[in-house]
Formats: sequence, C-alpha cells, structure tokens
Amino acid sequence: MWGLTKKTFKAKPKTLRYVYKGFCAVPSEKAEILGAAESRNCDCRNGVLTTGFGMKYYGENGLAFSLLTAGQPVWLYAMQKKYVETESGGEYQRAISYMTSLGQTYVYDHEKEKFSLVTINYLDVAIAQYICGDKTAVTAWADKRGLRFLQVGEKFSETYVENTLPVVCAFHHRLFVAKASYTVVYNDPAKPTQFGDVLDASGSITFPSSFGEIVGLQDLGERLYVFFERAIYRLDAKGEASEFKAVRIAYDGEKILRGSIGACGENIFFLTENGIRKFDGERSALVCEGLDIQPAIFMPVCSNATHGDTYFLRYDDENKGKRTVAVESSGESGYSLFDVDGLSGSESMAFGTWQDSVGVLSKNGTLPDGERYTFTSEIVTFGTEKPKTLRRLRFFGKGEFLLRTIYDGKAVEKRVNLQNGDTTVALNVRGNIFQFAFEPQKNTRITGMTAEVERLE
Repeated sequence: MWGLTKKTFKAKPKTLRYVYKGFCAVPSEKAEILGAAESRNCDCRNGVLTTGFGMKYYGENGLAFSLLTAGQPVWLYAMQKKYVETESGGEYQRAISYMTSLGQTYVYDHEKEKFSLVTINYLDVAIAQYICGDKTAVTAWADKRGLRFLQVGEKFSETYVENTLPVVCAFHHRLFVAKASYTVVYNDPAKPTQFGDVLDASGSITFPSSFGEIVGLQDLGERLYVFFERAIYRLDAKGEASEFKAVRIAYDGEKILRGSIGACGENIFFLTENGIRKFDGERSALVCEGLDIQPAIFMPVCSNATHGDTYFLRYDDENKGKRTVAVESSGESGYSLFDVDGLSGSESMAFGTWQDSVGVLSKNGTLPDGERYTFTSEIVTFGTEKPKTLRRLRFFGKGEFLLRTIYDGKAVEKRVNLQNGDTTVALNVRGNIFQFAFEPQKNTRITGMTAEVERLE
C-alpha cells in the first residue's frame, strides 16, 4: 500500500541589514532616519546626533558677573553702552544689566565690581540697542509706562513716548515703538528723543484695528516687519519718512505670541498657538512640528534669543511648564534643551542665568546639574513585529556614548567608543520590538547606524 511521506518544513534564517543614514531629534517618517520618541539636549541638525548647547559664565578678565539676587528668577538681560572720547578717537564702554522677576533692574558697576540697583520696572518690557547719529549708544526700554533710554553709568532717562506696548526695534538709524494697540511711532534720526509728527523726520503710522494688537517689530535684511496677533505688515522705512510704505503680507496662521519674534539667518521665527512658524519675508510655515509645542492657553509668556545659526525660544507650555527649545536657522531641525532662566538676546549673544551668575548659551558650555544628553529612538520593528534576533549594531562617527538597547521590556547597556570612526557592537538579543537610547558624552558625533537582524523566512 502506497503512503504519503510528509517532509518537515524548516524555516531558514535570513540576515537583513537596516541602514540609518542619520538621526532626528523628533519622530521621523523617513525610513533611513532614526527619529526620537524622546530627546533632550541633543542636536540632530544635518542628521548628525550630537550634543547641544550648554551654558558658560559671562564676565571679563576671568571674572564672572555674580548676581545680587541669588535664587530669584531673572526676566531679561541687556547690554548697556556709552560712547566715551579717548586719545585714540573714542570707544564704547559696556556693562551688562539684568532685571529680576520683581522688576528690579541692575547694571554692573566695574569700579565696585558688582551690580547696582537702577530702578524698578514693569515686567512686561522690551528692549532694543540703538546707536544715535552722534555715536551715543543707548538701550531703549519700552513698557506700559512708556519709552525710556539707559546708558552705562546713568539713570533711566525721562519718558519720551507715553502709553507704549512692550514692542520696540532699532532700524536704519531710527527707533520704532508700538504705541497703544495699532500705532507705530518712530523718531528723528538727527534728534533721537523726538517722536512727534515732523515731515520726513519723526512721526507715526496707524494700522487697521481688525488684526489684534501689535505684538512685535522685527527687521530682516532691508525691511522692517510689524507683527499683529493675526497679521503681518512689511514696512519699507529706509529713507525719508514721507516715503515710508506699509504693505500687508498674506498670513493664514494662528495667533502670534508676543516675545517670541526673533530673526535668525534669513528667517524670522515666532510662536503661535499652534507651534513655531518660520517667516522669510513673504510667507510663513510651521516648522519642527515634532517638538510637540503646546503654549499655555492663559497668558503664555515668551522670550527669545539668537546665537549664530540657532534661534532659542522660552515659553510656558500647557503640559511641560516653562520650556526652552532650539531651532536651527533653516527651520529644518530643532530640539528641546534645559530650561534657560532669563533667556534674552543682546549683542548677538543668548544670555541666561548660570549658577547665580550671568551666563551665555554656548556649544562648548556645560549642562546644569541633573541634566543629561539623552536620545531615545522611536520603536523599531525591522519590518515585522514577529520575533527576530538583533545580532549587532554598527556605528559611525567619533566620541563615546552609552547605548541602551531595549527589547520586549528588557534592556542591555554597552559603552561605545567611536575613536576610530567605525565601531561594531555585538548584541545577539531576541525580541519583537526594539528601542535605542543614547547618552553621548560632550562633542560626540554619531553620523549613522547599521543594524544586522536575523529572522526566519
């Protein structure tokens, strides 16, 4: 009698390689990019996973400028200047100032080597550095009491414009400041304290009241832009005042939040109720949506600063409290970093408080106590959620980092050294889903990763 002989089917293991050509500090839809489910203090611009900005002391001759109000939150920092004649023709004396969350405003006294109290201000204030035609350097302070000037070694000036908003900008030898809710006033270049209506000298421009109040003035290239809560105007204001021209720019975004508007590279960045937008002078678009930015609904407070090719934003988040993020100048990459108390832009530097002293954000700076450089990838299935074996990972770059490979609720840690630019890590762990957590040391750069996976076919 003939019978059938059944052959036992044996699945053959197949080895697959998954190549990641770069990293992203937020979730990514690109198969060749390893995106992050969570990341902090790690910068992934151009696809390279590296350590982000830290803080360092700001001072002179090796001396840090210690605050008189240790432990008290700082609202802003600003650089004061004063022009003095010298045998060589003159120079600008500089002194850093800061304002606390109680409005106390201090300026550093170089002779006493400490800060001195100048006045008490309203918290809702904006500043602009301004060089007058006679080389006089002042910092213009605008709050609801009006516009005032301050120089090194002096008290605040009288009020030159009443009933202003905390919105001010220096542009082409003039100061522009928002007065009331819909009007911008500007001074005479030859008479900096004159803001009245004088043909071709000083005057005002009143805008429609249907877009909310003015929330920002920001120059970009040869143009000045007026930001309202729900509109943007371009103000051509280079020459004679009689030639000034205001043109409305198409804008279909959400409400723009005051204090967030800052220029970086060829763009202006600002925060809206729906996230960060990039504006190139003609149009705007949301950027870095993966940062999950949710401004607080009730009176969110924002501040910003720019250093080189990075725009920094501090704001009140609905779920995360006070939060600071960094966005590179093209808007293509951004990341979350430690919260920077007193974040302010002045003299092309990004200031903040560093261990009860004046600090600046720096790529060579260090992190506050308790902060780390961390990057945890999104869940990786390698094409299927069925069991498979992760044989090894190969990394490219330089530096050293701690790698945590997480699989099915378990984890294995390995210290990885990239001194030779190309390192392979043997794992041989079996699981359904994987995640990779990195803790790089300062200045480590990871440019790519290849995973070798074995699964049954």
